[in-house]
Formats: sequence, structure tokens, C-alpha cells
Amino acid sequence: QNKWLDYSTQFNFGLDNFNFKNNWIMRIDADEVLSKDLCDYIINDLQNEKVNGVSINRGVYFMGKRLMWGGYRKVKLLRLFKKGLARLESRKMDEHIVVQGTTIHKNFYVFDINLNGIAWWSKKHLSYSIRETEDYHEKMNIVSEDIGVAKNIRTFKNWYNYSPLFVRVF
Repeated sequence: QNKWLDYSTQFNFGLDNFNFKNNWIMRIDADEVLSKDLCDYIINDLQNEKVNGVSINRGVYFMGKRLMWGGYRKVKLLRLFKKGLARLESRKMDEHIVVQGTTIHKNFYVFDINLNGIAWWSKKHLSYSIRETEDYHEKMNIVSEDIGVAKNIRTFKNWYNYSPLFVRVF
């Protein structure tokens, strides 16, 4: 049992204390579904990869439709990694898996199929924005672990945050 502090602490506790029987670990949420080609890749090809991590695409469905705009169409996330070679960044929001060694990207999908309504979705994203703001203020002067996919996402967010008002929403 581990006292809940935040997601990354809990995730890393699991990595450190669970006796994994396989060499590869996949991070997946309860509302996510793997595409058939991703399943085939995991079953047939993953064990032969000479890398320590694999990023894949994440697509999001909401209210029965796939989100195609607003950065949700095709998000690259590192989700497969070798046991003992990865950690989740210590952040309150937008934490990414950081892998020691080489990673590759495969153009396969995991789909987030959210079955909740608009009120739940709005509340969820409000809590995300609060946690991301807390992270921003806590780590403003600290060098982050911005590498790989996380670097691209955070570079865009930093550009957006300092853009003139006519470029951004607020």
C-alpha cells in the first residue's frame, strides 16, 4: 500500500514494487482501447525490438465522435518500455514516461474512448488546467526532463503561453 500523493509518485511506486514477469511494460488507462495493428505488433514484433521504449499515437473519442482538432487528432506518447529502464516524470500534470536509452515511434493507435458527458469532461479539464498551472509556477526556474515527445509538446505550450492575445484564446 502506498499513500496517494500524485499520479507520478504512485506510478513509479508500482514500477519499483511490482514483480513484473515480462520484459516490456505498457501504460494504459481503463478507458483506452488498443487498435488491432498495435495488438499484432505487441504480440508478434515487440520482443524483437532493439530499443528501450516505443511511442505510439493516441486518439480521443468523446460523445461518440473522434476528436480531430485542438491537438487531439494524433498525440504521440511513449507507452511501451522495458522493465527497469523508465520512470514517470515527477509532475502534477502532463507527466511523460522518460526512458533510458533509445526509443522509436510506431504509427499504431491507442484510443481513449470516454463515455462521460460534457459536464464531466469540463470538470476534468478544469482540474487539469489547475494542476498544470501549479506545475508551471512550482518549476518555473527548474530545468525539466523535457526530452523526446514531451519536449515537442512543452515547446508548443511555452510558445503559446507567450504569444500575443490575438494568437491565443486568452
